[in-house]
Amino acid sequence: MLWDRAIAAVGAGLATVLANLEVVVVAIVAWLVLGERPQQRPLLAVPLALVGVGLVLGVLEQGA
Repeated sequence: MLWDRAIAAVGAGLATVLANLEVVVVAIVAWLVLGERPQQRPLLAVPLALVGVGLVLGVLEQGA
């Protein structure tokens, strides 16, 4: 339902990217709450994924 609302708010492409951030959020919560330490490769990929989301969101653009 939230994804459907996000499509109307920001468009289908960006809504899909934001919905797919769920994987990153679940991994971080599992680490902080359950103490499940992720492997090194996914741990290194999270900052890269967040930078990509920032670029898609347009944080470097004028008036973003």
